[in-house]
Amino acid sequence: KQQEEKPNVLFIILDDMCNWVGYLGGNEQVISPNLDKLAARSINFCNAYNAAPLSNPSRAALLSGIQPYVSGVYANKHSIDAYPIVNNSLFMPQHFRNNGYKTLAAGKIFHTKPTTDVLNNMWDDMSSMDGGYGPFITNNILPSNLYNTWRNFEAKTGPDTDFPDVNNSQKVIDFLGQSHDKPFFAAMGFYRPHNPYTAPKRYFDMYNLDSIKRPNFPANDLNDIPQYAIQNFLDLRQYTKLLSETGNYYEQMIRAYMACVTFADDRIGMIMDALEKSAYAENTWIVLVGDNSFHMGEKEHWTKF
Repeated sequence: KQQEEKPNVLFIILDDMCNWVGYLGGNEQVISPNLDKLAARSINFCNAYNAAPLSNPSRAALLSGIQPYVSGVYANKHSIDAYPIVNNSLFMPQHFRNNGYKTLAAGKIFHTKPTTDVLNNMWDDMSSMDGGYGPFITNNILPSNLYNTWRNFEAKTGPDTDFPDVNNSQKVIDFLGQSHDKPFFAAMGFYRPHNPYTAPKRYFDMYNLDSIKRPNFPANDLNDIPQYAIQNFLDLRQYTKLLSETGNYYEQMIRAYMACVTFADDRIGMIMDALEKSAYAENTWIVLVGDNSFHMGEKEHWTKF
């Protein structure tokens, strides 16, 4: 029997999640019953901050405890393995493993990675780590002035297993159903709701396009955004203007993002169900975070079954 002073830890991180979740009230239209249920039984840290508004430096800082201004990892292109201060640090999963935990990585945990030796020492099982942001768009409907490989959406009709989030979360579900002779640190990294906004069609169908409301952003909402953020991916100011003035594509993009939120929420619910049915329901802590947000603060949730 596991000692009570060493509970299991289930760590879940979502990519580009903002406060468009039911219980946070960022968008009253969004459907997120499982996150809402988890929050209702959790300690919610609603004044939490991330180290940087980009995936790579944010995750590197979270997993190492080293701020970007110390590590040198400021941008998504700054690969962790090229920055010795962070590459050679004691990462959170390694700390758990050093203290007798079995460690599992599934999905997107890091954005760029430490060296292979560091990863091998960190994880007992990383056979389902990564997977990518796909499936990408195959039937584009956006006009040419809005088309972008990443800033795009599509309701997918293929098998759910086309999505890495499905395969990776299934790895965690299967892991929870197995017998473990020591406590575990299991990490699940969702690619959604990050763009491209593709999800199984049934999640799009949960939202009536004709009822989608645009957020009531102030006209000067982007005025205090740093130039780097405005130009980091595309001209955000020009893109937003075009999106607002071209048919109902703004509403379609909003629906697509919410479909991705609901898709991730559904998979999180399946993981929660698997945990509740497992032998570890009474001795597992859950930590759920969003990796970064350009406009809203990071939210963290803790719960103990």
